[in-house]
Amino acid sequence: MMLVMRTTLSIPDDAYVAVRSLSEFQKISLGEAVGVLIRRGLNPAPAIDASKAFPCFILPDDAEHITLEQTLEAEEEW
Repeated sequence: MMLVMRTTLSIPDDAYVAVRSLSEFQKISLGEAVGVLIRRGLNPAPAIDASKAFPCFILPDDAEHITLEQTLEAEEEW
């Protein structure tokens, strides 16, 4: 079940431009675009270490390692 609530928002002009742009690009309502951006903000992008020649994601110490075999297997699925 999805709860839908109507409300009025006062947002800065630059935020409105971003919402409107996303809304037009994805052909969704302004409300849906606001929801997309809110959810995106709740799940921040992973940190990236750009101090070296090739940028790398910063992973937790307990992250599972991906082997060459797993990479090749995934490549075959394409």
